[in-house]
This record gives sequence, C-alpha cells and structure tokens, in this order.
Amino acid sequence: MLRNKEEEFIIHLRRDSRMTLKELSRKTTIPISTLHDKLKKFQNEFIIKHSSLIDFKKIGYSARANIIIKVNAEEKECLKEYLLTHKNINNMFRINNGYDFLLDVIFKDIEDSEKFIEELETDFKIKKIEVHYLISNLKTEEFLTCLQEKKYLI
Repeated sequence: MLRNKEEEFIIHLRRDSRMTLKELSRKTTIPISTLHDKLKKFQNEFIIKHSSLIDFKKIGYSARANIIIKVNAEEKECLKEYLLTHKNINNMFRINNGYDFLLDVIFKDIEDSEKFIEELETDFKIKKIEVHYLISNLKTEEFLTCLQEKKYLI
C-alpha cells in the first residue's frame, strides 16, 4: 500500500508523466533526491510502461471494438499465441464467466474488423464471440489522477 506522499507522487505522474522532478518536487514538497529514488523504486516494482495516449481516429483508425471470445479448450493456447502477435490488438485480457479472452482491437474501418472476426471464426474453433463497437470515449486512464476525492480507494 502506498503512503500518502507516495500516492500524491503517483497521481502527479499519472496526470503528466513528462513533468520534471523539479516540478514534482515543487508540487509535492518532496525533495528531488527522494523523488528520484522513489521513481527508480517504482519503476522496478510497479510502473509497467511509459506511453502516450493516442486519438486513433485522427490517424486513420476509425473502428475500435471490444471482442469477447470463448474457444474450444484444445485451441485456447494456439488462439492466445495468435492474438498476442496480431498487430491490431491494442489490449488483451484473460477473463472468466464463460469466456476466455477480452480484446481491445483497433482497425482502419469496420470492414477490416469484420474480416478479422471472420478469420478467427474460420481458423479457430470459436464457441462464442461478442463484438461491441466503441461509439465514443467517455473516460480514459483516470484512475489515480485525483488528489481531492479518493473515491477509488476502498
């Protein structure tokens, strides 16, 4: 569990990961040397990746969907390996409640995404598949970005 100052540090990083340690020190009143040590520690323990959030529509990828898949047990590992290397899969999760995988996919258009789904159904023994096209983005990466209210903590 994070201490209050550590949590404040993480919140500032989540808001703007490009903020300098000097700026962070000013905002958190934590010395720069301590922030540097904490950042190194956090990178080793739980910071997974530094990345930018992209508006994919603005670069020509207008179809985004969440796909839920249930596959025959004997093909689960083969499908997993295929999906892990597919360039259009943004995020992939193993899930429960009667399904095996949840995919966040991004394609240039719906036609391309439908071709992908048809290929899955042809190449693998898919028992069930649900496709949910995302219409608009209402909230992205907001967890642990708020200092005032701690609604996310239980």
